[in-house]
Amino acid sequence: MYCTKCGKEVMENSVICPNCGSSVKRKETGTQYLRWLILGCALVSIIATFMPAVTFMGESISFMSDLQDMRAEGIGIIIISIVAGLLGYFKKGRMCSFIPALFNVYVVYHDLSPVIEYGASWGIGAILIMLSNLVIIVGSIMGIVKFVQEKKNPLH
Repeated sequence: MYCTKCGKEVMENSVICPNCGSSVKRKETGTQYLRWLILGCALVSIIATFMPAVTFMGESISFMSDLQDMRAEGIGIIIISIVAGLLGYFKKGRMCSFIPALFNVYVVYHDLSPVIEYGASWGIGAILIMLSNLVIIVGSIMGIVKFVQEKKNPLH
């Protein structure tokens, strides 16, 4: 690694350049991709509310269909997905983005499981909402692990 001010080579774990004394900026260790992963999954979750949530007897119903209850749930999923995405954008907020994602998974499962018991099948929208929010949960857990690792070893 090289000092950005004087150009001299410095050791990988250096905080200050031994040649010129300026602070050496460390790269963010692998957390940038978590930001885009969580934001991308939140966007997928929002888009999926407009896709079929369930299919029953040849008819597909999305969360944004004309049914009043489904539309309210769809709007709730969109709002909660935006919250998860915004939390995922910030490093410390990323550790909390699992909370709205868990809520979305619960809402989709709780609302659709009675319909599924009557013979409806999961639609692509519901599947995408569930999967994208599960990925947000995993990304949030990875953010927590990274945060704890950085606290244990501040030079990394």
